[in-house]
Amino acid sequence: MNTQSTFLKKSLTVILVSVASMAIDSQAIGSFGSNFPMGKESGGGMVGKSCPDTRVSYTPKTNLQFIDMFQPHHMMAVEMAKEVVARGSNSELRSLAQKIILAQTEELRVLSAARKQLTGNSNSPMMKDPHMDKDMMTLRSLSGAALDIAFIDTMIPHHASGIPSAHQSLPHLTREDLKEMAMDIINTQAREIGEMQRMRE
Repeated sequence: MNTQSTFLKKSLTVILVSVASMAIDSQAIGSFGSNFPMGKESGGGMVGKSCPDTRVSYTPKTNLQFIDMFQPHHMMAVEMAKEVVARGSNSELRSLAQKIILAQTEELRVLSAARKQLTGNSNSPMMKDPHMDKDMMTLRSLSGAALDIAFIDTMIPHHASGIPSAHQSLPHLTREDLKEMAMDIINTQAREIGEMQRMRE
């Protein structure tokens, strides 16, 4: 029974990753940022260059690149979730948003500590993203059911943009804490996408 359960869980994860990958069109990635950095700095971090095609998912190939992608990515998710917790009308969605805040705040702590160990600096370079700025302005202008819908429509592609990158980063990560986080991102965000899709129907 345990073997079958594990197989089914792994199969479901693969299916959800595939679905999330297909969901990442230009609008979805644009919600995270068409100016996501693709260059590199000393130590394997990222700075400077923009992704030429926003429909192509980014693959972190070092521990530092993984950190520098997911630190700002998580920070934005936390900020979006706070808007729903404060002014959303759906109690189930507010509960989910609170779980996102708690989980990703803890992951941000791990990312910051890992970056500090690797570089001496706990903060990733922050990239200006007009797409995400616009999304945040929209969320901050809404409340109640309108905010609930806008949050779901923004958070689903935001989550979906992270799943393939986390999945593709696994062969390149050497730190166990980051490997564990990548798997958590894949499983948790795929599940949360399903929950938000159900609420949206």
